[in-house]
Amino acid sequence: MCTLSQEILAFKYLIREKINKVVAVNNHDLWSRGYYDVIVFSTKGDRSLASLLSGGDYDGDTVVMIWDEAITTPFQNSHKEFADPDADFERNNFHKSKVFLRDIKAQAELSKKDIVPQLTEAMLQNIAPNQLGVYNMFYRNAAYVHGLDHPITSRLGHMFTQCLDAVKSGLVVREDVFRADKRAWDREPPKCFPSKTEENGSNGRRLPLASRRVDHIFILDVLHEVADYETKKYKKSLIEMRDRCNSSYEPDEDLIQPLQDAERRIHRHPQLHDELEVIKSHVKSFREFFIKARNNMGPYSTQPRYEQRWKNKLGIGEEQENIRTVTESYSRQMPTGLAMFSDCEVRRIAASYAYKEDSLRGIFGFCFAVAWAELCAIKARASGEGFVTLTPGFVESMVIHRKMTKIFREMESDVDEKM
Repeated sequence: MCTLSQEILAFKYLIREKINKVVAVNNHDLWSRGYYDVIVFSTKGDRSLASLLSGGDYDGDTVVMIWDEAITTPFQNSHKEFADPDADFERNNFHKSKVFLRDIKAQAELSKKDIVPQLTEAMLQNIAPNQLGVYNMFYRNAAYVHGLDHPITSRLGHMFTQCLDAVKSGLVVREDVFRADKRAWDREPPKCFPSKTEENGSNGRRLPLASRRVDHIFILDVLHEVADYETKKYKKSLIEMRDRCNSSYEPDEDLIQPLQDAERRIHRHPQLHDELEVIKSHVKSFREFFIKARNNMGPYSTQPRYEQRWKNKLGIGEEQENIRTVTESYSRQMPTGLAMFSDCEVRRIAASYAYKEDSLRGIFGFCFAVAWAELCAIKARASGEGFVTLTPGFVESMVIHRKMTKIFREMESDVDEKM
């Protein structure tokens, strides 16, 4: 059973000529058999939609669908003849790889070596991440300056898609073409496009992009302005909430309890005072390492580990890697074999002490980074119910009640009967 859905825009690449407005149909037979997030294209007609979107190459590609009527209603499809570049496009912009399979095979047989390494090298030689990435940037810059329907933008879009399939097609961008495109479009992208100098290697040395040459406002400029305004508004609100919370914050007694218990035991046996100091010293040391690592300093930063040069600001991935390295070493170097405290008690006391130190400063990044599971376990034990790493209320909320399960099954049976 099929039901008419609505008009949608389908595309693989955000290139004007390769975006198509079509009617989407909801096929309940496929849906009821578990085919989710799958698009089925018809193969009828002189050319299938999959071919129009991908230029004939659609082995497992992801297709984007937009069904917002504010976008789909005014959209008009380009003529099919514009879905592909000009007949001379390939000859004018690319040259074919001169490596042939028969040559690789013959060379491998003569040298009596495994063909796989040579075959792999030949297949990977045309992968040029730098060209692929920069043509994506060239295309976006052209779209910003001239609009999506300009011939220059269209050409750069086709250049980008050809670079994506370079491994299978054997096409390589001509050096003179690449130099000309780079000279014209290797510019600092507008603020509405994501740009990280540490990722593109430009270090902010690109020339500024030309101003827009089309009358209408660029939608991403509008969204960027709104996002910037909303970000500042919510940051201000969160800072105010944090300040109010910190001003009235009282440390959680359950999380401090293991440390207090240990201190009482030491009070009864003062000769074992040094063991508690060993635990505290471990926490203090790694708290300093944690702070330094977040600023890309110290032994757990990317600099000594990978011999990287200093960067003013770490990327999110690099900062998380630094923190992960600290937390792993924190656990691995935890004191063991103490006379007064078992290894399990040592971990609890260390987590409790880390929490207490953070609570004094009102910043809890360190304790939850190095001892999240242990702090959850301490809180769960303090609830007085069955021990789980979450309090029972959270665990119960994750389970669908048997009565709800029964209702869902009855609903599914009713749907099958109507079919």
